[in-house]
Amino acid sequence: MTQINDIKLSNDQIAWRAAQDIDDGAYVNLGIGFPEKVASYQRPGCTPIYHTENGILGFGAAPAAGDEDWDLINAGKKAVTLNPGAAFFHPINNLKFPPKTYGHHIDALARAPLWAIDKDYDHGTGHGVGHNLSVHEQPQRIGRAINEVELVPGMVLTIEPGYYVAGDYGI
Repeated sequence: MTQINDIKLSNDQIAWRAAQDIDDGAYVNLGIGFPEKVASYQRPGCTPIYHTENGILGFGAAPAAGDEDWDLINAGKKAVTLNPGAAFFHPINNLKFPPKTYGHHIDALARAPLWAIDKDYDHGTGHGVGHNLSVHEQPQRIGRAINEVELVPGMVLTIEPGYYVAGDYGI
C-alpha cells in the first residue's frame, strides 16, 4: 500500500493545490520564491489581493519582458505590476511589537531595505511628537543609539526614514 510520504508532487502541483484554498477577495502574502507560483493558479473568478513583504498591497502579474519598472519590485526583487486600487505601506506597519520594545529595535527594521542594497542614512528614523508642542520631542525616539525608554501604547512618534545623496536626490 502506498503511504502519503511516498507520493512526490511537483512544485506546480503543490502550487495549484494551495491556490484552491484561497478565497475570492482574500488578502494573501505568498512570501518569496516558490510560493509566488501559487498566484499563477488562481481559480477562475477568484481574485485575491496579494501583498508583498516589502509593502505593496494589490500587486498584479509580472510585466512582460522589456516592460519592467525596476522601481516596482516585490521583496524577491522581481518586477511586478499594480492592480487598480493598489497601495504602498511600510513593512513595519504590519508588525505587533512585544513589551520591552525600544526605538532602536524599530530603527533596524526601518533601515533593513536600504541595508539590503548597501545603503544607509546618517540621521534618526523617528522621534516623539508634540508633548510640549515640540516637534523633536524626547525621551522616546527611533534611532540607532540605544534608548532605554520603552515604547508603550499612547506614545506618538513619527517615522521618517530617508536616503539622500547630496546635490542629487532623496527618498
